[in-house]
Amino acid sequence: MRLALLLWLLFAGAAAAAPDHGLMWNRTGLPLVFPLQIRTDPGRDTVLVMRDAETGEAAVAGYIEGGRFFRILVPPGTYELDFATGTEWVDEETLFGAETRRFSFPEPLTFAVEGLARKSGHLIDLREEGRMASRALDLCQERVVAGVPQAPSVDPEEREVEGYDFRDYRRYGDGTRRDYATRDPRFEGRELGRVGDYPKSYGYRPDERPEMRKAPRPAPDRTGDVEIRERLCG
Repeated sequence: MRLALLLWLLFAGAAAAAPDHGLMWNRTGLPLVFPLQIRTDPGRDTVLVMRDAETGEAAVAGYIEGGRFFRILVPPGTYELDFATGTEWVDEETLFGAETRRFSFPEPLTFAVEGLARKSGHLIDLREEGRMASRALDLCQERVVAGVPQAPSVDPEEREVEGYDFRDYRRYGDGTRRDYATRDPRFEGRELGRVGDYPKSYGYRPDERPEMRKAPRPAPDRTGDVEIRERLCG
């Protein structure tokens, strides 16, 4: 007797465990890409079953805890939406037992792509007793650059030029160093900004110009990381 009672209690406890809030299953084998949002009142949970409009076969199911935000992605197609509400979950076959209340959305809803980058979905409001409202709920795709492309960094030592370098000072051929903010080796012996007749060689005769020794720089990556993101269309 005790064993039978224990088994009955275990079975009753398992039967009372309601499904998790959200998508229950998808039997179409198609990708879940179109938005479906449903608004409900607190106090009664809801089971949603989407059936293929042509065949009547169950395609997608979801469980909604009363009053909780519910939005899932569903596969493409045209579906009839059946609902069942109640307070005490029994199992997927019996749903909420004798108190189960069933109703259906008055017309099939289509989930499909519109244009090049718009996924057409629906928002259904079940909060008003005896009156179901629906409006469009679409996802728009956009290309987003994940980060600003940066040229590859080059070690300062690789940018060295004979006679001076480009770090915090400039070095002359005789080994002396001066602040590059006030002096430039190309204008040796002249005050910057005070002499306007600089030769085209900028202070050096063609045969005296220092040899430029510069490590080749790799070409910068200008593509960046482009991502496709989705947002609710405004």
